[in-house]
Amino acid sequence: MFKNKFFVFGVIIIVLYYLPYLILNEESYIVVHDNLDGEFVLRKIISSIKGDYIEQIMNGISGSLMISKSNILILIFKYFTPFVAYILNDLIVRIMAFTGVYLLVEDKIFFKKNENRIVIVLISLCYSFIPFYSIFGITVAGIPLLIYSFLNLKNKTHLYISYLIIVFFAFYSSFVLIGVFVLIVLFSYWLYMLVFHNKFYFYFILGIFTLASCYFFIEFNLISAFFFDKKFISHRALFRFLEPNLEYEYTKGKELFFNTQYHSGKLKTKWILCVGIIVLLFKRSKKIFILKILLLVLIIVMFSIIYPFIRFYFGDYFSILKSFQFDRFYFFLPILWILLLAFSLRELLQFKKKMILVFVNVFLLFQIIITMRGDRYYVENIKEIIGYETNRISYSQFYAKDLFFEIDKRINKDKSTYKIASLGLHPASSQFNGFYTLDGYITNYNISYKFKFREIIEDELKEDIYLKKYFDDWGSRVYIYSSELKQNYIINKTEKRKVLNFKFNTDAFRKMGGEYLISAVEIINHEKNDLVFIDKFENNRSFYQIFLYKVK
Repeated sequence: MFKNKFFVFGVIIIVLYYLPYLILNEESYIVVHDNLDGEFVLRKIISSIKGDYIEQIMNGISGSLMISKSNILILIFKYFTPFVAYILNDLIVRIMAFTGVYLLVEDKIFFKKNENRIVIVLISLCYSFIPFYSIFGITVAGIPLLIYSFLNLKNKTHLYISYLIIVFFAFYSSFVLIGVFVLIVLFSYWLYMLVFHNKFYFYFILGIFTLASCYFFIEFNLISAFFFDKKFISHRALFRFLEPNLEYEYTKGKELFFNTQYHSGKLKTKWILCVGIIVLLFKRSKKIFILKILLLVLIIVMFSIIYPFIRFYFGDYFSILKSFQFDRFYFFLPILWILLLAFSLRELLQFKKKMILVFVNVFLLFQIIITMRGDRYYVENIKEIIGYETNRISYSQFYAKDLFFEIDKRINKDKSTYKIASLGLHPASSQFNGFYTLDGYITNYNISYKFKFREIIEDELKEDIYLKKYFDDWGSRVYIYSSELKQNYIINKTEKRKVLNFKFNTDAFRKMGGEYLISAVEIINHEKNDLVFIDKFENNRSFYQIFLYKVK
């Protein structure tokens, strides 16, 4: 495969995709939501500490509840600077996505027909250019590789490389986001084959055991904390959900069907569906694979529509329904659509007409373009290079290393000797720059901390029923909230916003070790909150204007 010029050509295209990041460097635009605002900085911190305890965030949290230090992604962050680590990981993830689809389509769908090599490359690029959340490694991007490996085990071919791929996948993916669901699907498929094929498929079940064992080894601390640590009660136990509305859930399901889910990577599926329908209408034979994939897509979408009702009506009886998202089978949707596309195009190419081949190649180029356009941050990088204005915040501006360097100089104390919190900007910015924070974006932490922190923001929560529900019923964003700012955590200095009537429980803040509050807005009534204004920080290049306050 690696000697194949078409495969190499595809990899070169993926490498060229990263030219904007090479040009802009840390001025690049990178996804903030569930990325720079939390997961990214966690990987930076975990890769730099010796033990499993993260003292820097929320008065100390257990590393066993976060990504494992055994994960390949942590090793990448350990040996490279954060920005380089992120881009390098993103490149690896896309190459793994390309490789997986290439192997799967070539070996299992097109059966190594040389005349279709360019089509195989284009199909593979369609998948690799999906805007994956690469901060979770090959969680979604690596699924084709995993499918390829287990099909090999089923057919007793390429056994050693297949087991190596399975181990690689376990060490480079998220057990919580995909591992659980992959094991459920694989074991269900093995049971199906056992019953209907009347074969044991030893190598296949050994592959499942290998994957499960690797995950158990990697996530042992997380599993033991979740099931056996009686002292630890996750804040997720308090998750409460509104009664689902059928019309709303149907709309979400429709979005899932035509655009997939943003954490899995957005893929516009409308035109893929059209090609599939054309094949179903005009091709008389070999429709079974297309129909099966469509059925799987519909089952996943239907389950995503139904699941909120199951969680709402049965969550009080089975608490795991509230604390764990069992609808994450939607992570399989992108590869299912790509497989549907591959099978559909294979059937079209059976007509052996030049116009059909031209249509297939043009269609795939079109699908690649609309997939790349769906990556809004990548489009913003292109706009920045060619001189268009953008309102987004760059990587460099988000973490504002220059401003936080000045703040550190102004405070002039060892960062580990005091705690801060942030208003109007994500705590991740402070954490990235080495500050010890009482606030943070953590998806699994002790419930007792939520109660303590709530005292600080209690009066502001009373002012806004939505913020109150947001924190009380979910609470993974342990932030300093203001009813005047709502959920605005990225405030440009050009907005010149001010908080007029901030209600801040300084005593509770002080008891938790809080000493400084940094704010992206001026707090007019800071003196009423026993806060002393220290200084203001900004420069010509900064996105933020940061006000530093100290507790009296």
